[in-house]
Amino acid sequence: MLNCRQVSELYSQQLEREFNIREMLALKMHILICSACRNFGKQMRLLRQITRSAGITSEENNPPNNE
Repeated sequence: MLNCRQVSELYSQQLEREFNIREMLALKMHILICSACRNFGKQMRLLRQITRSAGITSEENNPPNNE
């Protein structure tokens, strides 16, 4: 089973890629028993919605390095 640190990393990666079946099941199993990670997931979804509605993209937050 995943630990809380692994779950928080998965939530962060969720913005960049889709999870495979194993990752999704492990995440769901963990959040069934961990209220802190459930809350963290809700906060991540809320932040995503806010940034989308404000028109902020990840590319604006990470401009290319022209060096």
